[in-house]
Amino acid sequence: LAGLPFEIRSLIWEATLPPPRIFHVKSTAESSLQKILTFHRKHPPPVALHICAESRAAALRNGGFFLAPPDAATGPWFNPKRDILYFDRNQRHMLRSKFGKTQIAGWEQVLHVGLEWRAWFRDVPRRTAPGDEEVRKHWRSVVRGLYFHMPALEGIHYVLPRVRHKGGVTWGREPYKAAEYEADVVRLPEETEIPW
Repeated sequence: LAGLPFEIRSLIWEATLPPPRIFHVKSTAESSLQKILTFHRKHPPPVALHICAESRAAALRNGGFFLAPPDAATGPWFNPKRDILYFDRNQRHMLRSKFGKTQIAGWEQVLHVGLEWRAWFRDVPRRTAPGDEEVRKHWRSVVRGLYFHMPALEGIHYVLPRVRHKGGVTWGREPYKAAEYEADVVRLPEETEIPW
């Protein structure tokens, strides 16, 4: 690689970075003055961090350890351009703090959030009239909460586990022990109407 121009070498190092990953939030833990997120699955850091100084610099230009506590040596390497922070039904109250904004390390850099749709919005009535303002208010409050905590947010994604359990589990509902399985990003059909 040494004989190639810097720009080409940078593109090669960036090609070694992992594809988009889903960081399934488990809970929060205390660290110094901030809370940190804990995750169900640990994603390995990119190999580019350990090859040479130039590859490490390329990896750190595209992501970082900002979801880790400030006093920790390491944490999850997160690429804000590609990776998704995923909240399931167990974290739906995390964004609602009694004392205003919850201070969690690295939230200001998150660009993509994934939601387990029906669990997150389970308080929304199932049968509503088209244009029902109550439904719109509920959805708006949740989306505003996301932007309040993550002002750089660019995308909200619907996340489903890969595993579907048989028997009584309808489409779009998170199965039992979903945290044990990987999740995928699902592209909603173009004709899907979003009620907010």
